[in-house]
Amino acid sequence: MTQSPVVEFGLSVLAAAYSARQGQCDLSCQIRLLSTALRCVPEDVAARAMVLDFTASVRASSRAAGEALADAVYAWLDSLPINARYDIEKSANPGSLYHALDQQYEWQRRADLQ
Repeated sequence: MTQSPVVEFGLSVLAAAYSARQGQCDLSCQIRLLSTALRCVPEDVAARAMVLDFTASVRASSRAAGEALADAVYAWLDSLPINARYDIEKSANPGSLYHALDQQYEWQRRADLQ
């Protein structure tokens, strides 16, 4: 999927949140989210709390739990240290947006356009 465990966890959380908002987050979705959290961010207390809160509330109100989870993951990403954000950008695949911005095409190197 990705080279960054933080990105993998974030995408997994968003997938679960959007599924819950549509009423489609079943037990297997919750288990995937829990296992991704344990594999990708095992030491992050805030990430564990976010996932546990979601799994505790998703059966009672799927839509509200999905909304809360989506809000929580964006707040969590904003709370990451700057070096973690840099690592996320650095770990992006070569075809991704981060690397596409650095790429120059042949027509961009033409002398008559400089």
